[in-house]
Amino acid sequence: MEKFEMLLELQKNYDIIRENSKELKNGSFIYLLKKLKDDFEAARTTLKDRENELASLKKRYKEINERINGYKKEIEKNEFKLYNSAGSDLKLIDGLTKKVADMKQAMADLDSQSLELLEHEDKLSFERDKLKLKLTDLKKEFESVKDTGSRKINTAKEEISKAQERVAEMEKLLPEKTVKSFNDLREAKGSAVARSDHGVCQGCKMKISAMTMDKIAKDYSVVFCDNCGRILHCSDKESRL
Repeated sequence: MEKFEMLLELQKNYDIIRENSKELKNGSFIYLLKKLKDDFEAARTTLKDRENELASLKKRYKEINERINGYKKEIEKNEFKLYNSAGSDLKLIDGLTKKVADMKQAMADLDSQSLELLEHEDKLSFERDKLKLKLTDLKKEFESVKDTGSRKINTAKEEISKAQERVAEMEKLLPEKTVKSFNDLREAKGSAVARSDHGVCQGCKMKISAMTMDKIAKDYSVVFCDNCGRILHCSDKESRL
């Protein structure tokens, strides 16, 4: 492998290390997990509130039915007195008649309340069932994001490890001075090597001087771009032009 190809390989693996290091530091994965957890807790709290409302509503419904049944028994007792014991006592008849009418009206009011409670119960039950589905979906999404994130992290760690091994191999094969120049440039500019394309450095996109192109053609050990300082290389075809 030619020196420049080795430097390109070195740069490629440093790029792999840099990109995968960004993946390890990426907080979006943790942020999304936290958001899903917060959404789950909020939905669970709302579900608990709805279940408490339903329990309270059912208790009220039961109390209303007990009162209705109580009125029914009282009405039966008073109607029995009205038709069997009042005789011609007009005052007693009027009193019993009014009492029965009042209790029937109260019972009708309670029936209306009972219907309203049933309608409200249907609404709360619908919301509760939706919340249960939402909790199930949030839990599945949380597990999916967690698994995906874990795989990405493990993959990034593996890629970094492989790239670090390859970097060590390349640096052993290259002259120490060349490695130092490469690392100095990489730290300063992000990339240390660039190809020449028709006399233009692909690192800074500036035209390369004829003197520098001549050095490349004569296969100097290391040739630097006049403008950005990156290590340069051009194809055999271009170097002969």
